[in-house]
Amino acid sequence: MASRSRWWGVDLVQWMIELAAGDLPPLPSLAAALNPQGHAVQARIYAEDPGRQFQPSPGLLTQVLFPAADGKTLRIDRWVEAGCEVPPFFDPMLAKVITWRPHSARKPSPPLAQALAETRLYGVENQSPLSVADSGLLALYGWRTLDPLPGAARLSGGNGLKW
Repeated sequence: MASRSRWWGVDLVQWMIELAAGDLPPLPSLAAALNPQGHAVQARIYAEDPGRQFQPSPGLLTQVLFPAADGKTLRIDRWVEAGCEVPPFFDPMLAKVITWRPHSARKPSPPLAQALAETRLYGVENQSPLSVADSGLLALYGWRTLDPLPGAARLSGGNGLKW
């Protein structure tokens, strides 16, 4: 199913339908049965100029290249292609580059850095090169996002967060 969450392994659209019909079991009982299947890291690419305090950068996209996405470990959500005009009155997000790994891969996560390095967007300024330059943080500590958050019990009403 296209709506199945890679992380939780549930059909989110089915849950929404059941919720609207009043047939969805209580969320605490559903949550108790969930076990995360992995983790995802996302980078958003915006038509903004880092050299001008991230001001919008409208214009004509002359070249647009993204790495091949398999829809499982790499997904790219985008609306742009070469020859596309990015207008001045817009949401400046051009694309989302999303990588997924199973929990067993508690190692640095280079797929996102690699996907960003292979991305080419020419014609408008964007922060994609800045994301590649800053991806060292993900390479060193990206897997630490799986660790329980300090104060998680307080944030979730005392129930804690299940990782």
